[in-house]
Amino acid sequence: MPEFLKREKAPKWSLVPDSKFPVGYAEIGFIHAEFAIAGIGEELVDIHGGEATNSVPDRAYAVVSGCKVDEVRAKLGDMERITVEEDPQGVRFLATGNSQHASRPEGAVNANNVLAKALLKAQVLHGETQKAMELFEKLTSHHYGEDLGISCEDEMSGKLTCVFTWVRKEGEKLILKPDIRYPVTADQAFLMETLPQNAKKLGLELLELDNNPAFSFPLDHPVVEKLIEVPREVLGMPDIPPIVLAGGTYARRLPNAVSFGVTVPDRVRLFGFEKGGAHQADEYGDIPNLMRSIKVYVRALIEIDDIVAAL
Repeated sequence: MPEFLKREKAPKWSLVPDSKFPVGYAEIGFIHAEFAIAGIGEELVDIHGGEATNSVPDRAYAVVSGCKVDEVRAKLGDMERITVEEDPQGVRFLATGNSQHASRPEGAVNANNVLAKALLKAQVLHGETQKAMELFEKLTSHHYGEDLGISCEDEMSGKLTCVFTWVRKEGEKLILKPDIRYPVTADQAFLMETLPQNAKKLGLELLELDNNPAFSFPLDHPVVEKLIEVPREVLGMPDIPPIVLAGGTYARRLPNAVSFGVTVPDRVRLFGFEKGGAHQADEYGDIPNLMRSIKVYVRALIEIDDIVAAL
């Protein structure tokens, strides 16, 4: 969007089709952070968890030297969601989880946490590497910012979420990236000051820290009112409520923009809640509901045209 705005004049109003109807009149804030844990020994040959920070990972692996598969299996017993196999450099631990969008971590299973628990249970790490894995296990066990002292919530958008979704080994360090989303009305200055302080106390080195602020429009704004009314009438759903997004869209990068569709609220998920949704495996859209949404867009553009012109 910044590049687009360098080249093009922004519309007076923009509708962003990256949510569901009726309208996303507010979006939570994001904190982009990257941490390191130093002192990782050569016994942890490799570790890899997560591909995108905004998705709870469903797979993670680690390779550990100086141990044998049979011994590891005996220590792990019947631990679920973990398998081990021989690797040219030692033993490979393979963890599986249950992926969900990081904005909705409840019910998800973080493969990073499964992996950390298995490495600790197998007793294959020692010294500083062991301590680093204990911290990583702790951080991946919670998802409301408890460990970093940034827990907060508001009535409008719920709880802050902090999910450690990404891990790699670089040299003698573990590199960690969490997905942090905070409520619309949260004290942003407090969060940006407190997070580095508590990270240091935990033994985390802060590599990056950026804030992507929350935003909202009043529900009585004339455009927002119309964008609530139109989907209710066209879809025949008089009670669908306006939305505070737990995710982020490019509406926050444009002047006077809100998310509007494209998902209709009564869409039946063909694969249940295990896959097919946003940022899940086999994410999909279905043509009948896309056709319904087109009717909403046509009506909405006609209805708000005069309102926008008069602003």
